[in-house]
Amino acid sequence: MPDKAQGVLIISPFFSPNVGGVETHLDDLCAVLAERGCPAVVATYQPLMTQVSAPSYECRGSVEIYRLRWPSRLPGMSQPAYYQLLTRPALAFLYLFPGLFVHSLRLLWRFRRQVEVIHAHGIVAGTIAAILSWFFRKKMVLSTHTYYGLARGAPMARVLRLVAHACGQVLCLSRQSRQELLSIGVPAEQVQVYTYWVDQHTFRPLDRVALRAELGWTEAFVVFFAGRLIEGKGVRVLLEASKCLRDVPQLLIVLAGDGPLEDVVKTAAGSNLIFLGRAGRQDLCRYYNAADLLVVPSLHQEGFGRIILEALSCGLPVVASRRGAIPEALDSTVGWFTEPTAQEIERIIRLLASDPQNVTAKRAQCRAYAERRFGRSNAAPILESYWSLA
Repeated sequence: MPDKAQGVLIISPFFSPNVGGVETHLDDLCAVLAERGCPAVVATYQPLMTQVSAPSYECRGSVEIYRLRWPSRLPGMSQPAYYQLLTRPALAFLYLFPGLFVHSLRLLWRFRRQVEVIHAHGIVAGTIAAILSWFFRKKMVLSTHTYYGLARGAPMARVLRLVAHACGQVLCLSRQSRQELLSIGVPAEQVQVYTYWVDQHTFRPLDRVALRAELGWTEAFVVFFAGRLIEGKGVRVLLEASKCLRDVPQLLIVLAGDGPLEDVVKTAAGSNLIFLGRAGRQDLCRYYNAADLLVVPSLHQEGFGRIILEALSCGLPVVASRRGAIPEALDSTVGWFTEPTAQEIERIIRLLASDPQNVTAKRAQCRAYAERRFGRSNAAPILESYWSLA
């Protein structure tokens, strides 16, 4: 791989300390770029989905991050605007596009001599990058982080196809996502599959016995959920299953995250269900190590399920719904698949709580599985796309 450092403009509406798989991936990508001394500028918003503050400017070695303040709540909305618009893609696009376009234009003008490649994340950022790459004559890479569920000919499918045609390279997070792009007319030679990686120093096995004692989980069989508290993550399904599991001795269901369903989760908390609120990386690592199972009851088509990679890296086996690209992240050596219904989630948790040896056998496989599949070498296709284009 060439040693030449290419200047990169990264465009994404979502970035840490906003919480999510894309945000964590971008943190990891920035860490790799900084480690290599590759100059990069990030154009993003202040957190739109969580009530935390972030500096408008941040420097991480050779990576500079510029966050634009943008209204996270619109008049008449009780929840962050993006959550309210999730089911209306066109309105979500119109909400995210204007500020990020102006912000990215301003930064690219300022750093036009240094930037050689624009790396866009998602359809909104991709549309912005397509315009800017044409005007400034810069090369462009598009990363997708989800399965969009687009029908050929649908308005957003046409937008995505046009954006993809403007790119030198499209990087898809899963084989399923690649197939979707091919189905809407993106040329196969332009689309490459990549895989998230995990900071396996941060997410690693710790002293499980000490952590369980510290958290008060010593005698419990702990089922852990982490993620955005939204309908698509199956939060209500898990809460419904928890009601039916109250008769299981020493069973504890623990949830971490934030989102529109936070009040629903708080109301449901009780003798067998604990809500921890928003958790950072270090806390998540402790919870993964102390729990017995991670449950991922997603209803929607997951792009990959990054939370699975983190849990496996800590030695935690996974129960997950067979949705989207989750089967590409997980197999039967380190977890179990289930349908995301309250009845099926209840059934498998009840079964595994009564068979701890089965869970222990899977746990023994998790770390090695994660090291084989989710190491930092997975960043290579992204870096190579920069060098091949610039």
